[in-house]
Amino acid sequence: MRDLADVTLFDAPPDASARGPQSPAPEPAEPKRPTAAKRRPASLMAQLGLLVAIAVVISSAMAATLALSHFKRHVLSSIEDQVSAIARSAALGGRGALGTGDYHTLQRVLGDLLQVPGIEAISMHGPDGQTLVAVERRQGEVRGTATNPTVRFDLPAVQLPATRQAVVKSTWDGEPGFSSAWVPVDAEGVAGWVNVRADLGDAAQAVQQALIEVCVWVGTTCLLCFALLYLFLRRSLLPLAQIARFAARMKPGSGAQVQVNPRSREVAKLAESLNQMATNLKNQYQIIEHHDAEMSAVLDTTADAIIGLDEFGRVTLANASTSSLFGWNRASAIGNTVDSILPGLNRDRIDSLLAEAVYTGGRGTRTARFDFKGLRNGGTSFPVEVCLSEISGDGNSRYALFVRDITEKLAAEESLRLFRRAVDASSHGVVISSMTYPKEPIVYVNRAFEEMTGFPLSEVIGRQCKILQGAETDQPAVHQLRQAISERREAKVQLRNFRRDGEMFWNELSIAPVFDQEGELTHFVGIQTDITARVLAQEAVNRRGEQLDTILNLSPDGFVMFDAERFVAYANPAFCSMVGLSASSLVGEITFRQFEQLLQDRCDPSLPYPDILMDTGMVDILHLMLPQRRILERVIRTSRSGNGELILCYRDITRESEIDRMKSEFLSTAAHELRTPMVSIFGFAELMLHRSFPPERSRMMLETIHRQSGLIVNLVNELLDLARIEARSGKDFNIGVKPLKPIVTETLAAILIPNDDRQVEVQWDGDDDLLVAVDDEKLGQALRNVVSNAFKYSPRGGSIQLRLTTDQAPEGMIGIQVTDQGIGMSPEQLERVFERFYRADPSGNIPGTGLGLCLVKEIVELQGGRVAIASQAGVGTQVTIWLPLRTAVRLAA
Repeated sequence: MRDLADVTLFDAPPDASARGPQSPAPEPAEPKRPTAAKRRPASLMAQLGLLVAIAVVISSAMAATLALSHFKRHVLSSIEDQVSAIARSAALGGRGALGTGDYHTLQRVLGDLLQVPGIEAISMHGPDGQTLVAVERRQGEVRGTATNPTVRFDLPAVQLPATRQAVVKSTWDGEPGFSSAWVPVDAEGVAGWVNVRADLGDAAQAVQQALIEVCVWVGTTCLLCFALLYLFLRRSLLPLAQIARFAARMKPGSGAQVQVNPRSREVAKLAESLNQMATNLKNQYQIIEHHDAEMSAVLDTTADAIIGLDEFGRVTLANASTSSLFGWNRASAIGNTVDSILPGLNRDRIDSLLAEAVYTGGRGTRTARFDFKGLRNGGTSFPVEVCLSEISGDGNSRYALFVRDITEKLAAEESLRLFRRAVDASSHGVVISSMTYPKEPIVYVNRAFEEMTGFPLSEVIGRQCKILQGAETDQPAVHQLRQAISERREAKVQLRNFRRDGEMFWNELSIAPVFDQEGELTHFVGIQTDITARVLAQEAVNRRGEQLDTILNLSPDGFVMFDAERFVAYANPAFCSMVGLSASSLVGEITFRQFEQLLQDRCDPSLPYPDILMDTGMVDILHLMLPQRRILERVIRTSRSGNGELILCYRDITRESEIDRMKSEFLSTAAHELRTPMVSIFGFAELMLHRSFPPERSRMMLETIHRQSGLIVNLVNELLDLARIEARSGKDFNIGVKPLKPIVTETLAAILIPNDDRQVEVQWDGDDDLLVAVDDEKLGQALRNVVSNAFKYSPRGGSIQLRLTTDQAPEGMIGIQVTDQGIGMSPEQLERVFERFYRADPSGNIPGTGLGLCLVKEIVELQGGRVAIASQAGVGTQVTIWLPLRTAVRLAA
């Protein structure tokens, strides 16, 4: 086992701000010399890539230069051969003309040869260099065939070649370059020379184009080589890079193994060596950690504080007991001087104590024992016993301190005394029962228990706690207590207990077991709190909450509440039904802004969405489109509790708005229906009062007045019937079980017009004795209105059918179905067919008040039936009156 001074539990000293009070600053350490920043070398891949890239560029440039030079020589040689051949042709063709002095022929021969592309000029010279004939292209003529060459005889003499040999000379200098050929001519004693001059401009362009192509080719080749080189180096050096990254990230002692796909023996050997090194490091770290764990376990398991000091009296090591003894964090204690926890124990005092100490052990270690005053974190002083030892080694003196708190017993007694005082002063009742005696008697209660229960200490000592339970010993909480006591665990319950005078109170009881050093249960401690006021208040709150929940759940108005964070906290069923959403999708899921956006998306987009008006008392109007058309009133209030809650109230005023609309339409239509005939009556009556008319004209006016008065009477009668039916809710109906067929027959006989081609085709497929529970007079009135409408809205004729039907009939009902082939109705008209004064033909050509079907609906529904209408514009209408059957037996004879 290593010496105490050799053990290091912390990697680095803590920051100076973590040191305790009264600790002198540690001696400044020698500053480290600044190290020069090392330049990071380039990667191996970059170096190899740069080297190969330079080689590729140089070799490509040299190859391109050689190729271009060869091409240039080849082009120049071709041009020189062409010029020399043309010069020889000119000498051969012009030899005869030169001998005879026929310059005209000589001009023609030279002009023909000038047609060769690229030839700029051809001239014939005498032996003295004098120009005899010269043909050349015109100034500014494009290269190609010379259509009209220039002929000159006035050119000065030129210098001829030194020998009578053909000479070809070319130059790229100047703009443009040229190639010139001299060929001697001998004709009948006349010696001369032919000179041919060719332009090298096209050749220069070809060389320039070749240069561009070579550059492009070289660049493409270099890029391709670079790409192949990059892929090759990346593939080849990837394992090496993986090994480097692994080595950089490898934690000491982790034993991690690098897994690569080596593409060379060197990389494989390097990976194998690295893995072996990692394994060895792991083994070494495990050995070191094992030794450190053993030493740390020994140091941390002792109850005494063990402190290591360097030669300057600074703390270098501290075990776990040091933290609990002095209240210092071990990390913050390292680096501080020992007098921060043992005031007065400085370097000089240590030397003086060791000077009086005795040598112990075989290594000559000096040990001193003495009593001292320790200082806890916060300035509390307490007595300790210190054992000081000197550890010598490596030329420096180090020290070990073993500190033991000798005030433990006094502190325990003081703690117990304070505990008893705190318990006695507590407002909670404290009761302690002994579990080592039979029946677990009470051995202690405090003053609060006596005041709470009314039982004095003398009456409860030695008795059981069930004296507070009275007759209610079967409470569920009592069983929980017994279960907790049998399982020797803590528990917290609420009990109905009784005071000494019999008054009931709610007791919140918490119990906890107490064990001795051997783990045996010795006592149970109970803490009692009188929570009667809290329970009663909670019950009142719960009752109020249940009442509010019931009210909100039954309320037809919608309520939505948002919490302080503006999330939906509550939505009652009425609101969810209004907007077609579930409470689970709203509560706790969406914010106020999202809620408003969701509601706005369900409103009519053609109408403006109202702004948010909080605590103004003003009412907003919302026009919902989904899940169905509704008109809602909205009021927004903030909670008066001051916690930021927001409450929104929505009231469905669709029916009220519809009633207001229908009332307005009713008044408008009724006024219109009454005004039209009244105008006619008033007008004709006024005419008859102020003017005299023939008897025929007077009778026509009286008939008009009579007819219009009948319309008013019918309208008033239908309005009175409708109002009487709605007001009395069918109380004046004389409903009885009667046969259906006679009612239908009598009704048809009363309304059929003699000699009218339109007759009602009756199909009575059912039993003649079918019985229904109806008022025969009211049912006849409803049937008359239906058949009358069939006649009125069939202006073009067509059959009218009345039949008894059971098709799609509800259980226990029979239908009277009237079908016409009239003008019919559109789906929009069909939706409003039961509205008062609504008429499918608003032109006024068909007489009527628009109240007939409304009366039919009221009469049939008050008798337990219903009315169904199917119609198609231009095809006809089918009205079915469903009536409840009462019996199917035949009537007695």
